[in-house]
Amino acid sequence: MRKFFVLAAVAGISAALVWWGIGWGAMNGPAVIFHYTKFASQTDQMGCKAVAVATLNEEVDFGSPPNKYGGNLKVAAARGTDTLSLKVDRSARKLLVMSGAGVGIGAIEPEQMTLVRDDSEALVAVQIIPANGNVFVLRLDRRTGGTVWGKVGELFGMQNGWVQYLECR
Repeated sequence: MRKFFVLAAVAGISAALVWWGIGWGAMNGPAVIFHYTKFASQTDQMGCKAVAVATLNEEVDFGSPPNKYGGNLKVAAARGTDTLSLKVDRSARKLLVMSGAGVGIGAIEPEQMTLVRDDSEALVAVQIIPANGNVFVLRLDRRTGGTVWGKVGELFGMQNGWVQYLECR
């Protein structure tokens, strides 16, 4: 259980740092402003559209030996293009998530995230994949429809993470 809280904290801190960097223009020059519309989300089935996305990836040069003292990070912020379908399954305490990108590569079953909070103010769900230590977190503000969905983990042995801000209704 302690490992879960550590991973959730890392996910939250990483998302906050990336968004802080975007807001202050530390990532790619001057800050970029994305306009969006807030919707109230009170249903158990919602559609979401990404407004903005930020990624943070460790880069590795496969032609040279690993550098144990450091490396390069690739950081990017852009307008979001993904879509999500969300469905709350209260009997199983799960949030079923299907992304447009996942459907595009052939996914036919939704990802199942464990509900951590489900009330009139917020919907929060997490998914931990023990095989590779990846952590996914989704938080939906039920009053505005604003949603943050992020991942912290690794890909092919390199640290990476991303966070998306979505509008859901």
